[in-house]
Amino acid sequence: MRRMGGYTLGALLIAAPTANAGTCTVPRLEHLSHNGPNLNKPTVQLLNPATYPAALCNDGTSAGYVFRPGTTAGLTRWIIQLQGGGFCENNTTCAKRNESLISTSGLKNGGRPHGSFAGILGANPATNPDFYDANAVRILYCSSDLWTGNRTPEKPRFNRQDAAHTWHFRGRAIARAVIQDLATRGFAAATQILLTGDSAGGVGILLNANDLLPQLPPSARTVIAADAGYTLSIGAFDLNAPQTLYVAPARPTPGQIVLAAGHQFWRGRGDALCAAAAKTEGEQDQCYNTSFIMSAGYIDSPVEIVQALEDKVQLEIDGLAWHRPKPGTPEAIYAAAFAAGMTASMSVAAAYTSIYAPYAWLHEFLTGNAFNDPHAFPRNGALTAQQAVHRWYLDPCDAKTDIGTTLQ
Repeated sequence: MRRMGGYTLGALLIAAPTANAGTCTVPRLEHLSHNGPNLNKPTVQLLNPATYPAALCNDGTSAGYVFRPGTTAGLTRWIIQLQGGGFCENNTTCAKRNESLISTSGLKNGGRPHGSFAGILGANPATNPDFYDANAVRILYCSSDLWTGNRTPEKPRFNRQDAAHTWHFRGRAIARAVIQDLATRGFAAATQILLTGDSAGGVGILLNANDLLPQLPPSARTVIAADAGYTLSIGAFDLNAPQTLYVAPARPTPGQIVLAAGHQFWRGRGDALCAAAAKTEGEQDQCYNTSFIMSAGYIDSPVEIVQALEDKVQLEIDGLAWHRPKPGTPEAIYAAAFAAGMTASMSVAAAYTSIYAPYAWLHEFLTGNAFNDPHAFPRNGALTAQQAVHRWYLDPCDAKTDIGTTLQ
């Protein structure tokens, strides 16, 4: 077990059983074929509430997705993303949610979406050479529940200040409904599927994998990439705990507290297999922890974890400021302990799990400019997230581990 300054980093981690994964059978690809540009434009597709009555946003509007059709060689290749956007777990935090993250009001069926596709969803072959011509789906995040909730309101009229009684939390139903609706877009003919998500969607794709995989065309080659969704349970930043690298010894940790609160508030569950095995409320809460889900081997499909070792969103939850701290400060020492905890946790990830984890003060890699930014690794030198995903996607059964060790 790795130690820093006399403090055992294993104490930062939630214990997890040893993974017992089966044989990986996803076939290796020699290359991805392409033969032309993708000039298709993404459009909003709102779900029919009569067909999908449970797929509702927080305010009761119909959930939906953004769809850009594939072209030529990419016609049977699909990339499906759960959109990110944080979460809320009580009336106070929910009242602060951005309107676009609780509602689809203002969006027109068949109309143009807010924002654009970029990174791994982009249509530019120069920056997204693998998936620019694939069918691209962004499932819009308007449930505020890490895609896991199952709560209907007790009162009929939506009130922004009273999420506890007037909001829908139906993230899991939304994800399932969109997969079902894709049958109208030719999804049954899919030969390759990449399920992905960023931030809250990165958490959500791991926690929904065992719900969504049975819905997919059984003959399709399916893999999962989670961006900024690998959660580490570590004590809060504590200036009074220099002997433990400023990691508070108190439990539960900030991450455990907020996920437990969310579990109660959304009335949903974490990973399906984990939840079925859980015997106590604490074990049910544990099923929301994606590092536990991965190390326990609950997902029987090749996964690539794309994760900054210094995830600035998780560090903010743990008590640090948004910006990277100055070297040598207590905050910097804590951030290094967090990164070391991430590294130790990833070392026990399940079989067929590939990892791209730069030592970087970032949050997401796959959906913006960071997709093509290089980061240094001990074994492979500079490597971008795009290059890492390309290499993994061709041969996901051959797990690759790239974890940074120096500041970027």
